[in-house]
Amino acid sequence: MRGLSARRIASTALCAAFLVGISGPAALAADSAGGHSRVAVPRTSLPGADRLLAELNGLGDLSRLGDLGGRLTPVRDLATAVLTTDNGRLTPADAKKLGEAAEDALAEASTSIRSAPSAQAASGVQRAADPAGDALAAVQKALEDLLKSLTSGDVGQVLPAVTGLVDSLVDLVDSLLKDDGLTTPGASAAVSTLPAGASDGTAS
Repeated sequence: MRGLSARRIASTALCAAFLVGISGPAALAADSAGGHSRVAVPRTSLPGADRLLAELNGLGDLSRLGDLGGRLTPVRDLATAVLTTDNGRLTPADAKKLGEAAEDALAEASTSIRSAPSAQAASGVQRAADPAGDALAAVQKALEDLLKSLTSGDVGQVLPAVTGLVDSLVDLVDSLLKDDGLTTPGASAAVSTLPAGASDGTAS
């Protein structure tokens, strides 16, 4: 009887060990799967976001445009926020806050830019065109399109809208710099690499 009891105990222990061997890996696998499900999903950038961000960064320090540069900064901030958010989807609160700041800033910029031709006309200086004013109007239209796309719920509208805003903002800054006799950092670098005399069309 003692031998039988010993065999039963040994058999029971062996079965228990066998069950632990089976259930242990399964439990670990289940825990591992649960861990994977808690891993944050990486954000997806808009196609071409890196290129557009590089263009925005290429504008450099907008303060060189004086007060006007400060008024354009909220527009760049909005575009940057869209390009660095998952699929360009800002929260309604962020879209409203950044959008209103950009709209207010452009309204102030419009007053400054459009007052310049009037002052020049009063001093007897005639201008055939107003490239800065036209560029500003393009930025305002692009901003309007972007804000509409952000509230439409259609992610497919965001990329072309933010691309249009970035392109028009770059054009506006270029126009303002030319009016002031300045150039963008990229243009300055390109001119500095030309042979002596090449920039004014003379031969060395």
